[in-house]
Amino acid sequence: MTSAACTWRFCYNVTLDSLSFLLLDGCCRMDKSDSASTEIRRYNSRLGLYLFAIYSALYIAFVLINAFAADMMETIVVAGLNLAIVYGFGLIFTALVMALVYGVMCRREGDAK
Repeated sequence: MTSAACTWRFCYNVTLDSLSFLLLDGCCRMDKSDSASTEIRRYNSRLGLYLFAIYSALYIAFVLINAFAADMMETIVVAGLNLAIVYGFGLIFTALVMALVYGVMCRREGDAK
């Protein structure tokens, strides 16, 4: 099974046993049968990037609070636990939920739109 995809100046051919990159002056030609596969990969990549951006924003907020307002992390929020513990476990839980969301929402090669 071979599929081809094009980017700006690189074309890659993926086979079951090899991965080769070819530098081309233009974009390689794709068959019409590859367009559905390419759309699925684009959708999955976009979904992964959105989830990554959301998680990154949450994590950056956690780091910035620790760096610039460390005393805020000492605030007791739930059942005697401080914000640092609750936020940290929240990040872990969020990562697991996002992985499940990605697993459910991403499309496979044989799926219809």
